[in-house]
Amino acid sequence: VAHALGLPGIPMESARLASDKLAMKQKFAADGVPIPWFAAVDSLHQLRELVAERGYPLVIKPVDSRGARGVIRLTEGVYAEEAYDSARRESPTGRVMIEQFLDGPQISTESIVLDGIAYTPGFADRNYELLEKFAPNIIEDGCDLPSELSSQEQVLTCEVVQKAATSMGITNGVVK
Repeated sequence: VAHALGLPGIPMESARLASDKLAMKQKFAADGVPIPWFAAVDSLHQLRELVAERGYPLVIKPVDSRGARGVIRLTEGVYAEEAYDSARRESPTGRVMIEQFLDGPQISTESIVLDGIAYTPGFADRNYELLEKFAPNIIEDGCDLPSELSSQEQVLTCEVVQKAATSMGITNGVVK
């Protein structure tokens, strides 16, 4: 809408990247933004090959859905076929991807980008205390504010936010 009306907003390509997790991760990888290993998954056969190659735990998800719909943590005992079907069903385009599951704290940031500089006043520690209870689904159960990140960790996080915003071509706007 902003593009069509000539209003301030993120570029069309930035919006496309934000709505396509695979394209966004490919752009991040090309631009040196630190991200976990990932791959497109075009079939159940390919999924099984990638699991055999990479091992557990992994995350399978729809490329172009929102929230936790269709996002499954693949571990021993999780049926690959059901996980693949769930992720594919939740993708409007039927596309699926897989990525390395990183254990540890997850941080949510709120940033404003002005003239290409990302300012990050908001940090929240995402809660996954019930991860095992809801397994294999990955369900966040809130967040804690203020964050427990040290000042140094916040600075490092801000550097990654800046790299991600730059990679996506966002020079004015909001990034999360």
